[in-house]
Amino acid sequence: MSNEKVKQSRDTAIKNQFTKQFGINVRTFSDNEPAPTYRPLPTGIAEIDTASGIGGMPGGTIIEAFGPSQSGKSYYCCVMSAEIIKNGGRVLYIDLEGLDFNRLQDLGVVLDGGHFHYVSDFENGEQVLEAAKFALSLKEDENNPLSKCFYDLVVIDSIYMVRPKVEEEKNLEDAVVATQARLFSKAMPQLLSRVRKNDNILILINQVRNKIGVMYGSPETTPGGEAIRFVCHIRIRFEQMTGKDWKIRSSDSNGERIIGGHSKFEFIKSRVGVPNISGYFPIYFVPNDQLDQFELMFAKACNAKLLRLWGGQYLFPWATSPKQATFATKDFDEFKDYLIEYDYLPKILEKLGYSNVDAEAQKIIENVQKMREQKANAPRLDNVDEDEGEDDEDVVPITTSDDDE
Repeated sequence: MSNEKVKQSRDTAIKNQFTKQFGINVRTFSDNEPAPTYRPLPTGIAEIDTASGIGGMPGGTIIEAFGPSQSGKSYYCCVMSAEIIKNGGRVLYIDLEGLDFNRLQDLGVVLDGGHFHYVSDFENGEQVLEAAKFALSLKEDENNPLSKCFYDLVVIDSIYMVRPKVEEEKNLEDAVVATQARLFSKAMPQLLSRVRKNDNILILINQVRNKIGVMYGSPETTPGGEAIRFVCHIRIRFEQMTGKDWKIRSSDSNGERIIGGHSKFEFIKSRVGVPNISGYFPIYFVPNDQLDQFELMFAKACNAKLLRLWGGQYLFPWATSPKQATFATKDFDEFKDYLIEYDYLPKILEKLGYSNVDAEAQKIIENVQKMREQKANAPRLDNVDEDEGEDDEDVVPITTSDDDE
């Protein structure tokens, strides 16, 4: 008997012994049976899907979304819920802080379709985690263990509000030490086993705290103990971008108003892609039909490094000629006119992966005209800037070649 046959018979004997002794199957992979891959579930935020490396959040994983207040954590989960429901999946939202259902509907979550399930009444943290374990283990067909999972996404909002029973029963002045950390240390392995078996996603929304007395390094920490950050496959940190340049403004019949802002995200940990990748995405406070489509395109292009705003210059890193690589202006509307006049919109949309770039470009142009009409018909604001009336700074447009026209 050849050495190859001896090895194969030995492999078969070992696999049969595993099955007989432990009741599990040892899998081997080949061209006929390739290794399994993660099932990507789109988040509805193109910037995060691109940064993940697989086009979405991987099924069969636990994700921790953490960051300061008003940083976009719940927004991320709500938009992802809307995307999963749109694709025919189900979502269970375990809410311990209070959601605005009108805001949910503005973000695209269909509440009356039977695919969005919501629970919020729990007496203690043990009930919350038991409910999560039960939801993650459900199947479409109870009699078929190979059937699809019932819930594609389970969200717990938030970790800090998952208080153990021993804390609920004590008075406020009674001292308790690491009870929440011990609770999650026991629960995380059980949640992980159910997520891996059913190929669904568990998102844990968490807050941030500062350690006392830290002299070197970051004092930032998160509630729930160390078990969460070790067990989670992906940890995403969200942060609100401050400053007036990050605010999204619009004008309507009521005058100028802030309709949105930007949030920064960073993959602190990732087992399915490259970690430490960051980017930013816009968050709008109005329904989708009131959004500036050019603003959306501009944010995606900046995140994909097709456009870059540096000081008073808009840079085009993909331009073939140095003369065509910059456009110097501080007027965003003038920059819109420049892209429209020299047909840069279809080129940018094509690099962003749009299929019908001409139709998409026409939609953006029509939306720009609509927004300008609203701004023209809006009443003037009472508070006038101090520098109003001064001469505008000169605009230095670039010279384009005949190929770009």
